[in-house]
Amino acid sequence: MSFSVSLYDAALQLVTTDTKVELMVNLTRRLGNAKNELGVLYMNKAAAMMDSGTDPSFRVRELWKKSFACFESGIRTFDITHDRLVSHA
Repeated sequence: MSFSVSLYDAALQLVTTDTKVELMVNLTRRLGNAKNELGVLYMNKAAAMMDSGTDPSFRVRELWKKSFACFESGIRTFDITHDRLVSHA
């Protein structure tokens, strides 16, 4: 999944001023979706590692942090999509 994020990010780096807005928005949305899916993956891994009744381990806390960071990044990516749509409307 992180490879998908890298590929969408690389594709967006290749976008030029001649690229259609719809293509940029589509790539940006796909990037946001991939980041959200990566966040879900980390969240599920952390949840699977949890023992009931004990404090989360360092590894579990790190997975939660990664998950949260992916979700935040996904939200920012979707905000960019909205900004592109509004500025080209």
